[in-house]
Order: sequence, then C-alpha cells, then structure tokens
Amino acid sequence: MRMNSIRTALLAAALLTLTACSGQEGGTALPTDPQEPSTATSESATPPENGGSPTAGLDPCSLLSAGDLSQFGTFAEGEPKELGGARGCDFDKELKSASDDSVGVSVAVRDEQGVAEVSDLGSGVQAGNVPSGRKAASTSGNGTCLIALEVTETSRVDVGAVTNTDEQACEIADAVAEIVEPKLPKG
Repeated sequence: MRMNSIRTALLAAALLTLTACSGQEGGTALPTDPQEPSTATSESATPPENGGSPTAGLDPCSLLSAGDLSQFGTFAEGEPKELGGARGCDFDKELKSASDDSVGVSVAVRDEQGVAEVSDLGSGVQAGNVPSGRKAASTSGNGTCLIALEVTETSRVDVGAVTNTDEQACEIADAVAEIVEPKLPKG
C-alpha cells in the first residue's frame, strides 16, 4: 500500500509540472493501439451556455470508474484531488502481495491550459490526434505516461498512469484515454 501512495504522489507531481509551456514535436496519432471506443457520455459533456470553459463543471471522477480499470487489476474508487491548477481524480491499484506491481491512474481537468502547454516528462512531447480527430499530446518518463486531450485551445483533460516502466504506463494511459475521450465536451 505504501508504494501505491508513493507512485500516486509521483503521478500527481508529474501532473503538477505540466503547467509550464514546452515545445512540441510532430508525432503520430494517439493512442497508438486503438480499441473499440466507448459510446458512453457524461451528463456534463455539453459546453455551458454562459460562455465559460466547457470543462468548468466537469468532474474528473465522473470520467472513469474503478471498474473501467479492471483489466489492470483491482482499483480503489477514485479519490478527488487538487493538482496544481487542475481538478483531479486518483485511482490506486489494490496490492494483494508484495510482488504485485504498483499502478496509479489519474484524470485531471485543466480549465485554463491547452495541449500546447504540456511539459516534457523526458521522452519529448508528441502531438497528434486521437482516432475521433480530437487533438492530443503525450509524454512519458520515469515510469509515468501522460496523454493530454484537448477540449478547447485553452482547456484539456489529462490522463496519466504511473507504474514500473514508461511502456507499461503508456499502455494503461492509452486504454484510459479511450474510455475518457468520448465523455469529454466537444470544443
């Protein structure tokens, strides 16, 4: 359990660093291994009529459930967090033995930061589009992977995973992005 908390804290710290601007590199469409997208939508998936950010009323814990993560193990329900300029929801894998891999997953809503402002976690920032056409950016490093999904030019939803390797973290982040993306408001 302690390692899970540490990994979640590392993911939260990585998400906090994403507030600075960074240069972008060309990239391929995200996610790299698309599966059948979910058709579920959130009640808060329509832009507000008052002209505010379409993400303003979006609850990050409504975008993902512990059950959605079952292919990666048993997860505790999401725990709301404030993540440096973002509203977040963290999910921790329940460890059954000391040999279990620790996994943390996070969804963060950024009302005032677009995908152009994603900071490099070490592998560069790859810009592209998800299969639906929505703009996205991804980066990874130190067992953390982040996929930022554009809602508008100045707002986004980040999906992050932290585990033992970048590859494993990005596999999880890709799967989570496929669940979350159809629930987001159209910019």
